[in-house]
Amino acid sequence: MFLATRFSILCIDDADDLLRNMQRILLRAGHLVHTARGGANGIAVLRRLPAVDVILVNYRLASVSGMDVVTFVAEEPRLDHTGLVISSPDNVLDLPVQHAAWPRVDVCLPLPFQPMELYDAVFEAYTRRRGYLYCLAV
Repeated sequence: MFLATRFSILCIDDADDLLRNMQRILLRAGHLVHTARGGANGIAVLRRLPAVDVILVNYRLASVSGMDVVTFVAEEPRLDHTGLVISSPDNVLDLPVQHAAWPRVDVCLPLPFQPMELYDAVFEAYTRRRGYLYCLAV
């Protein structure tokens, strides 16, 4: 079901190898993929793009952090229906859930991840934000 749906996805990270890897995986699945190196560039791209279905952002970014990007998304009404995935090499349970914008995060994706985990995170974030019900075949 996921592979039949084409999403517009923005990947934000400050590691070029991880950006290229996410782009390659998502392009192979047929998605339209935008990339931004770092949080400030990610916010600039979000300001320019008319729409994006899902944002993938690394929690640990230099300068403008992943949570700064999450805060921007939370405060931007036109992004209310955009799925948001935050990735981190840390245990996701250790992330600062007390942050005011944290409820805006739809999915936490631990690093490193396998391609199927990335597909699942994107699909889950999209469906949660859009209010769709879905079931995954086991």
